[in-house]
Amino acid sequence: MKDPTKCILHETDGSERELPTVFAVCDDCQGKGQTSKYNIGAITAEERDRDWSHDEWDDYMAGAYDETCPTCKGRRVVAVVDRSRLDAETLAAWDEQCVADADYEALCAMERRMGA
Repeated sequence: MKDPTKCILHETDGSERELPTVFAVCDDCQGKGQTSKYNIGAITAEERDRDWSHDEWDDYMAGAYDETCPTCKGRRVVAVVDRSRLDAETLAAWDEQCVADADYEALCAMERRMGA
């Protein structure tokens, strides 16, 4: 799993290089350090009244459905590349790696949805 405190560029020769970083609020948990185990998301008052018992709602509000954010590991922030400190060649390589990583994650998600 990716280390939320580092940004590593995988070089074409197989070596790795740690890039300069700054910290930013985690996008996945919005800086809370926790996410819902069941991907519940926001609940409207109508949904609460219709679908939730009083005890279930109390549990939800108390965080019973939460888990430590898998992205930031509860730190509430993640390292992002300090783009202002990269030369053009390194920046292009980083951007290319980010696109390739996103494409791979999208493919894995599609395969999971298909039962693979």
